Amino acid sequence: MEYSRITSAPAERSRSISSGDISEKSTPAQECGAGDADFADDVREATATDLHFEAKGEVIAFDGFLRVYGGGKDELLPKLHTGDTLETHDITARQTFARPPARYTEGSLVKKLEDLGIGRPSTYATIIDTVQTRGYVEKGDSEGQPRDVIVLSYNGEEVSRDVIQEKTGSTRGKLVPTPSGELIADFLTDHFTQIVDYDFTANVETEFDKIAAADLAKSAMLHGFYTPFHKLIEQSGGIDRSKVGANREVGIDPKSGKPILARFGRFGPMLQLGNTDDEDKPRFAPLPKGTKIETVTLEQALEMFKLPRVVGQTEDGQDIKANIGRFGPYIQVGKLFVSIKPEDPHTITLEKARELYAAKLQAEAEKNIADFGDGVKVLNGRFGPYITDGTKNAKIPKDTDPKTITHEQALELLKVAPVKPARRGRTSTKPSKSPRKSSRSKK
Repeated sequence: MEYSRITSAPAERSRSISSGDISEKSTPAQECGAGDADFADDVREATATDLHFEAKGEVIAFDGFLRVYGGGKDELLPKLHTGDTLETHDITARQTFARPPARYTEGSLVKKLEDLGIGRPSTYATIIDTVQTRGYVEKGDSEGQPRDVIVLSYNGEEVSRDVIQEKTGSTRGKLVPTPSGELIADFLTDHFTQIVDYDFTANVETEFDKIAAADLAKSAMLHGFYTPFHKLIEQSGGIDRSKVGANREVGIDPKSGKPILARFGRFGPMLQLGNTDDEDKPRFAPLPKGTKIETVTLEQALEMFKLPRVVGQTEDGQDIKANIGRFGPYIQVGKLFVSIKPEDPHTITLEKARELYAAKLQAEAEKNIADFGDGVKVLNGRFGPYITDGTKNAKIPKDTDPKTITHEQALELLKVAPVKPARRGRTSTKPSKSPRKSSRSKK
């Protein structure tokens, strides 16, 4: 290999380190009158044929107190001049990859909200909890995937090639957007651009502060916000839901000849086997974990349609079926559903399935304190024992043993229990039709 020659003068930027900046060890140096040490940040460039090398470091312009202590010389670049020839000892070239922007952690997201002026210290925790509870983001747990990195080394005589591995794409502890979150973000950006604008949100926060300080009337603020916002709501009511989100044909099922579609459904992204207008109803399956509508492959989709999978039978001969539902992987025995997280329904063993089923039966037995046969039960719930008939729930007095409650006592407690409040339905943005006026005239 050719020798390298310095082809440009060093770019130097001087700085000094006072001997007083060092700890008490600098006292002898001060007494000796060594004074401050001056350094110059140094950039050296060299070329060999069409290759370019650069070294960055420091050189000592004046050693000052370092003359007393010495040391550190190996970490400094030697003095070089334009035209000097450098002998090649060893060169290492390592393959690098472009890195995408880092995903947010809870801490870095709070910092970003602070920088944008969105939220307040009292609301940051609520904001982060809400986006996770609603399924817009989830906390990643992946350690990343290994990838090969090529390393070339030259020792002055020959070039060697090694392949090492590094982890990439780790999401552990990071907030990862879900397909539902990505779809909603795109929808809001397309149709509610002003509302999701960072400055708009920050300005609303400022107006809240003014209202709290009695510098702004809340009615004026709400009027200025609600009038344009309501118009956007009315406009969005006419958007065709089938056009929201991508519908992508993944491929054709080799067994049935029907198309497999990746699309967005009521509970998020999913796979569909067959068309809705076919004589046979289409089958549905969730997207494999870690895939998107745009990236799921036919092989991955076909694997999902192998579910439900019969793992085996219980000891009394009932089928154990493994599947994936809205809330994750589960096994089903009759009408009983058992979560099997973090097990894979494609690979869970019969032994493990029976173990989880037995644990569920035990939990159900402990939950059911009494069953009177007419729908009235005494159950052990999250907040303690209670009575239910499927419609109403009744608290059990603290001085009463739940196991001693009779059917008559249960009915009496249910009789005086409050009725569950009805769930609030979606409000329609369409104007209600006015009642028809009678054509008859009043006499």
